[in-house]
Amino acid sequence: GRAPRVAVIGGGQSAAEVTLDLSERNPNVRIDLVFRGHALKPSDSSPFVNEIFNPDYIDHFHSRDESQRAAIIRSFRNTNYAVVDPDLLDQLYRMTYQQRVCGSRRLALHPRSEIVGAQAVRDGIALELLNKDEGIRHHATYDAIVLATGYERSPIPAFLDPISRYIETSALERDYRLQTSPGFRPQVYLQGCSEISHGLSDTLLSVLPMRAHEITAALLSSTGTQRGAEQEPHLAERVYS
Repeated sequence: GRAPRVAVIGGGQSAAEVTLDLSERNPNVRIDLVFRGHALKPSDSSPFVNEIFNPDYIDHFHSRDESQRAAIIRSFRNTNYAVVDPDLLDQLYRMTYQQRVCGSRRLALHPRSEIVGAQAVRDGIALELLNKDEGIRHHATYDAIVLATGYERSPIPAFLDPISRYIETSALERDYRLQTSPGFRPQVYLQGCSEISHGLSDTLLSVLPMRAHEITAALLSSTGTQRGAEQEPHLAERVYS
């Protein structure tokens, strides 16, 4: 029968991994990789740059003001966002090169393109693609669409809306504690929500033990202080991740 056709939307690590996996699982699948950038770009994992993920760099980052923090994140975005591991890039390039040599194009890259229309049709999902360099639109129908377009990182999760009036700022304290108004007694600690205050290492699972240690130390310290002063037997803090 007809070879299945899949559109993968995105230009980062997830999109590249999905594209390679689909190609290996089903050699007959036709894949369109659609992304906004001019080309798939490699992630920067060089040793000096990689030091921004070291736990001690968090102290430096947290001590900067808001504008300096934002500048640091912009400068190092190519370590983590909309980039692909170099080895994976090589695999994809070899795949496209071999297909060009053999005259069989199962994987097509669509740089500088974005989706401007989509609708369900009898044969699948019809997409309207806009090539932003040439201003040309074209239509294609796919059996499946894979969205590898990333996600929005919210510094204050929606489940904290009920206490939003007590939250003073979205930037967390160095020990990952939410800054709340003086009259709010419970202490709330967050993990995975502190990129704007603690840097890009917030996205790494490898730093999780260090964060857990710091939060645990803060909990024990604050609990001891409260019990000594007020003899409260119950732990009021919560940790969210």
